[in-house]
Amino acid sequence: MPIDPRWAALYPDDWKDISLRIRAQANQQCQWCGAPNGSTVQRHDKDVVIVLTVAHLNHDPRDCSDDNLRALCQRCHITYDRAPLRLLDDAPCALNSLMVNARSFELAHHRTTTIFLNMLRTPTPPHFF
Repeated sequence: MPIDPRWAALYPDDWKDISLRIRAQANQQCQWCGAPNGSTVQRHDKDVVIVLTVAHLNHDPRDCSDDNLRALCQRCHITYDRAPLRLLDDAPCALNSLMVNARSFELAHHRTTTIFLNMLRTPTPPHFF
């Protein structure tokens, strides 16, 4: 997937090398659904060429540690990026505090719930009609 120009400055200079390495370690196939890079599959009655991408599990492009990166097909990557916990579309790095990743969904859900409960506890000014 192309890098959103709004966040390009957050990626390391060697991102292309990192991306190539992660895809090679995954044997050029999606680590979640197994779709091989470059293969053609039928989706919604159309031929679609699988393009392998590299996803940041915590949605922070600055964190390029191997345990935070997954080689995903574009379908799995987009689905993951659209997860319900991705609340702050204009600030993806802020999601780092939510610890959104495939291995700790329960923890992330607990933290999100805590944030919302804290928001509810915050006093609000009286409403005037």
